[in-house]
Amino acid sequence: MEDYEAGEDDGYGIIMTPTRELAAQVAGIASVLAPPGTVRMVSHPTNLMSDGLRDRGERENGGRLDDGDGRTMPRLFIGSAKSIMGSLYGNGKMPAPPTTKPEAKFLLAHMRWLVMDEVDRLLDTKRGRSPSSSRKKHEKPAAIVASAVARLTYGRAQFVSVSATVGRTLKRELSRVLGLPPKEFPTVVRGSDSLQEAEFRKANTGGHLGRAVTIPESVKNYVVPVDTSSMGKILTSAFLVLKELNKQQTRRILLVLTKGSGISTQNTLGALKHFRCQPEPRSLLDVLEADGTDKLIEVHRKVSGATGVGEATDVEKDEGYVLVTGEDSVRGLHLDCLDVVVVVGRAQGPDEYTHIAGRTGRAGRPGRVFNVVSEKDAATVKAWEKMLDTEFPEITIEEIPE
Repeated sequence: MEDYEAGEDDGYGIIMTPTRELAAQVAGIASVLAPPGTVRMVSHPTNLMSDGLRDRGERENGGRLDDGDGRTMPRLFIGSAKSIMGSLYGNGKMPAPPTTKPEAKFLLAHMRWLVMDEVDRLLDTKRGRSPSSSRKKHEKPAAIVASAVARLTYGRAQFVSVSATVGRTLKRELSRVLGLPPKEFPTVVRGSDSLQEAEFRKANTGGHLGRAVTIPESVKNYVVPVDTSSMGKILTSAFLVLKELNKQQTRRILLVLTKGSGISTQNTLGALKHFRCQPEPRSLLDVLEADGTDKLIEVHRKVSGATGVGEATDVEKDEGYVLVTGEDSVRGLHLDCLDVVVVVGRAQGPDEYTHIAGRTGRAGRPGRVFNVVSEKDAATVKAWEKMLDTEFPEITIEEIPE
């Protein structure tokens, strides 16, 4: 292991996300901000300590320092929790882990910090509610990696867990994964907090707080009750909403299919194309992976307008699109200058709705969210007004342009 000996000031970092698409977005930004050669996106299980040629996308984004012998080790690994764990421990389908056991142990023991983005999706927040059943469950990939880092660094590594929604069950599960005493929760820091303010609140309130992130005031939320007696009627209503939104000008629209709607992306695309929807609808994930895995970072930069920090200034504002995706894949993704989110079906709850609505109205820009739901679900969504501190006016499809 002398080839990998780290100096006193050296160390490694890992950023884990729920999806490969979100990992590509984070890696795209990180490779702009970090020194060349220090960022590596882990899109699939691979030898993290290898000095071989990287995937084309990884080499172009973040560059490659050449110290004479062509041997450069990245310091920041970014990938889905599944890809990171598969790289370190294998996935059960491999004869051996891509990263050898000694190298994996060395890497984890020299971890300086670990970030879990959208942590409520990475950890099992239901564990502990039913002790008898939780013992039968396998640990999630993020929990395995985080526990190993905490154990091998003897707690010296810094852990940052990020989510717009933080609850008691999440804090309890995070404490368990990190090996903390049952009642010792990690400090919760709001976006506007200093660390001192967060520590003060933890000492005086037990760390309890409301929603860490709320829907911005610049985002207007609406409920559009429709006939949901059949899939055809729901998709027809969704098309009419899109048609009204684009009647006066072409907009940038993200259409999100909730789990409760029971409608697939493929069926939605087929229906919208049958209705001759314009702009022609496309699958969000297909767009992001259009050039293959090795170009994923570049595609994310193009779609998100990422220049490193904040939003791009040279985006063609009049270029519209309709992108379709499911509720599970929308978390954390940034689409530059997104005008509207159309939600088909009721979100799983107010927390999940916060994540969906947060795709628009970013960086102070105005945004609108239209919830295309049944009469019953419309009443449920309106009941979230107090919890989310926002209003959900009920409108018809014909009232949308107004």
